[in-house]
Parts: sequence; structure tokens; C-alpha cells
Amino acid sequence: MFKSKETVLAATDDELFNALATLHSFGDRLRFYRGGRETWKDKFINSNDPKRAREALAHLVFERGDVVDRMANAVNGDGKIKAFGKANVQELIGWCNKEELPILNSRTTKVLRYLGSRVRQIH
Repeated sequence: MFKSKETVLAATDDELFNALATLHSFGDRLRFYRGGRETWKDKFINSNDPKRAREALAHLVFERGDVVDRMANAVNGDGKIKAFGKANVQELIGWCNKEELPILNSRTTKVLRYLGSRVRQIH
């Protein structure tokens, strides 16, 4: 789904949620919803304005400019998406890899620590 800005903007709620749910850091949120995946999906979709959420994700992944500024905007600025935090933003940027940045989630952090790197996962 994250092939282009247009595919993100044209995605249905189900397509958007399912794409985001492939992120390990986002998928880990399932444990907080007693009703399971459907409750989690409904809560996420109903907590965000659909058009604004798509525009924010498209901006984060596809716009030009400093990736750090785009990430900060997605975490704390006008591009903030409810129930989509720092770890989710970091992992999405890593998977889309437009800036040659690594995929970062709790799994990669654990491996890097095991290999001796001093890394910190932001939650």
C-alpha cells in the first residue's frame, strides 16, 4: 500500500489499517484491546480523521525535506496520528527506506543489543 503518495491517499480504512498492522511495533498494540483485532481496528479508525491520517502518512513517507522533521511532525506536530507513536513512525520510515534508514522496532533493537550496540528503543 505504501507504493506512492496516491496509493496511501486512495486507501480504504481496511487497507490502511491492514498495512499499518504489518508493522511489528503497531501490531504489538493488539494486546491492549479486549475485543481483539476488530475492536482495535474500529478504535484506531474512529480516533482519527480519515483524510488527515492519510495525508499525514503520505507526508511522512513521500514528501521531500528532512526526514527527522517529518518524523517529529508525525510524533508531535500537525501530522500526529492517534494511536501511532514514535516506534511506529520509526519502523514505517525504515520499511519504506527512502532515506536509507534502518528498520527499527523492538526486535531489531534486541538483536543490535545482543551484538553489542548501545541502542535505545523509543516507545
